[in-house]
Amino acid sequence: MYEILKKHLPEKITDLSKNREPPVIPPINVLTLRKSERRSLPTQEIDKGSIDGNMAYLEKVFKDILKLPDQFFEKRYIMHFGDLSTIQMQNSIKNMRYAENSAYDRYEFVIPVSQLFHIRMAHLRQIFNIHWGSESKDDPGTLHEIKNILRRKRINANASEIYECERLLEIAIESNVLGMALAAQHVESIEALGDKLVNWDVLESLVASIADKIDNQYLRLSRRRPKAERDMVFENSCLLVNDGISHLEYLRALREGDIGAILKVLDIWTVGFHASSATGQYAQELLSLALRLKHQWSTGLKNMLTDHWIVNPSGRLKKWQEADVVQESHNRIEKAIYGGKTYPKLSFLSEVVSANIPMLREHANQIERFYSTWTSVSHTEKDQSVDIQTLLQHFLHERVHILTNGRESDFEPLHTWVAGMSRLPVELSKWRNKLNYELANIETYNEEKLPGKNTQMEGDPEQIDNEIFNEINEI
Repeated sequence: MYEILKKHLPEKITDLSKNREPPVIPPINVLTLRKSERRSLPTQEIDKGSIDGNMAYLEKVFKDILKLPDQFFEKRYIMHFGDLSTIQMQNSIKNMRYAENSAYDRYEFVIPVSQLFHIRMAHLRQIFNIHWGSESKDDPGTLHEIKNILRRKRINANASEIYECERLLEIAIESNVLGMALAAQHVESIEALGDKLVNWDVLESLVASIADKIDNQYLRLSRRRPKAERDMVFENSCLLVNDGISHLEYLRALREGDIGAILKVLDIWTVGFHASSATGQYAQELLSLALRLKHQWSTGLKNMLTDHWIVNPSGRLKKWQEADVVQESHNRIEKAIYGGKTYPKLSFLSEVVSANIPMLREHANQIERFYSTWTSVSHTEKDQSVDIQTLLQHFLHERVHILTNGRESDFEPLHTWVAGMSRLPVELSKWRNKLNYELANIETYNEEKLPGKNTQMEGDPEQIDNEIFNEINEI
């Protein structure tokens, strides 16, 4: 909330914050700024949408291209990042081959890890699905109504246009926070709000009051009241901010390279993903990852993940990206520019294009910078002030952020935190049963066998289960 107010009242907030400790999230584990190295592999005509295809691809990479002997894979681990489907198939391969003789044949060296960009897309889709409502004009959800007000034709409930949808979400969150601030100070413009902020105490109190309104406990208790004592329109706006603000925090942490903050956000998303079956598989994968990071993996394995989960191709400040975003860009260049009828031969893509894409992309960037022209600006920052003013005028006219008891709405979104927390104990109970079975059958049980000095779990599984629940519950 503080950062949003500072963004729209920069001079005023900066002046009030002198010699003060601003209420912002401190850095947790910011990666050392560096230019990430890329080693592109040649394109392969292998369908990786099946278990056989994944096995063929791994064989091609490690044996045919890198020409590594079987001995190389003994007591060595390589993280394989992919989408949820790829992760599930690679885990299946490990389970199928656990009885083979060599580490290579057992795929013991493979550590499947979900890619962050795919997790980010799943969370964005969850927000849009929950806050979209009906397609009819009579019963739109909060985001659907905002989309209609701003006339965003390309945006839908599935959040298929991810960057457009993230921009709309950012506009929606900022507008709602500013709307709450205007209502709290009884003013109707951002300029008038600045005049009301006469000292630090007023600013600090305002930020705290907005934070209280979007707090999970406040929203949960509000929903328990009789409808005559509730303001459902105001609740829906607060719940959207509550769900969306963690997504904005993830994007901020990503830009800064703060992998520690990203892990904290993933803890929150782990709970939220348990709220619905649509994100249930991501919930299980994140719960599995939390168990590994907090209780099973060695320090070396933890660092292997946190040091390489996000990358910085340019080596510049605030330019960190998920590794799979870079891969998706690589794939797009192959398919959109060099694919199809123009370059039909796979050998050309393999030998000439794919291995040189980092160089080709950098060459294109230099040409664009020299001529000050850009082939794509769809993902760049755009001025949002007009849209925010439009939404603020709508909120003021409809008195959205002025608490009005008895105001009803046909639309009521799912409270992901409450629903997720209610289902989380059941999922943790499943983990307890699984860990008990693993400890009882340590010689033969191989599902999710994990490397590292803490592979054999130490301590009582029920105690470990309770520790995970407490860590998540404290967020």
